[in-house]
Amino acid sequence: MCGNTMIWKGHEESSLVSVAVSRIVSDVLKTHGFESVFTLCQGTGAEVGERFLQDPRLGLVSFTGSTKTGRHAASTVAGRFGKTILELGGNNAAIVMDDADMDMVLVGSVFGAAGTCG
Repeated sequence: MCGNTMIWKGHEESSLVSVAVSRIVSDVLKTHGFESVFTLCQGTGAEVGERFLQDPRLGLVSFTGSTKTGRHAASTVAGRFGKTILELGGNNAAIVMDDADMDMVLVGSVFGAAGTCG
């Protein structure tokens, strides 16, 4: 979307998901002639995330998480005149169809809202 390469740091508690998603994205990009534009970098927010926020080579940092950490991300990146896209404090909206298994909806919704929150 921004015309540049992407470095993605997934959440440290979902590393296998991050590896799987990065593989899928890389395969799709390669199929369409885009090589080496997507890179996965794993680690904790305190180590890897903080380096992303402070690195002047990263003109845009997109962050999803808590409002507290988002406030830190925005002020750190703004301090070096970078740009941020922030998705903060969301509630994982879902559309439930009439024929849905309501027991599964309840389990999935609670896990999605609380089980994977950062």
